[in-house]
Amino acid sequence: MAKHIHIVWHSKTGNTAALVKALYDGISHSETVNCRLIDALNPSIEALTEADFIVFATPENFGYMSGGLKHFFDETYYEVEELQLALPYCAVISAGNDGTGAAREIHRIMTGYGFHKVVEDQIIKGTPSPNDLKAFTELGIALAEGLSLGIY
Repeated sequence: MAKHIHIVWHSKTGNTAALVKALYDGISHSETVNCRLIDALNPSIEALTEADFIVFATPENFGYMSGGLKHFFDETYYEVEELQLALPYCAVISAGNDGTGAAREIHRIMTGYGFHKVVEDQIIKGTPSPNDLKAFTELGIALAEGLSLGIY
């Protein structure tokens, strides 16, 4: 049975979108893991309930996650709170500063969801370089392989 990685994302300048695309491309190499891109501005409960692994990708705005990602959390939290999904997740942050404020707040919210971080925060400062994009494609391959093998 196929596994599912969902990437919930928001981008304003295109930097986060470039990271998400590279990650998606890597995950798409898998024959046993499907990837779905979820626009954070169009939240759905299925984005969480149908996933086996979640990636939250956001720009850093004023030392915080984007309003788009916060909107996703605001619109889904109470609807899934009782389901106790306990999903593995990781955070991708396109930072103009250091990204730590956005990461901290995502993790705080994830504690409420009962999700557990299984990959270190992926924080890229400024415009992603070709090496950054290559690393994100490789990360996508690794996430899909780890999920397929039952590591996550």
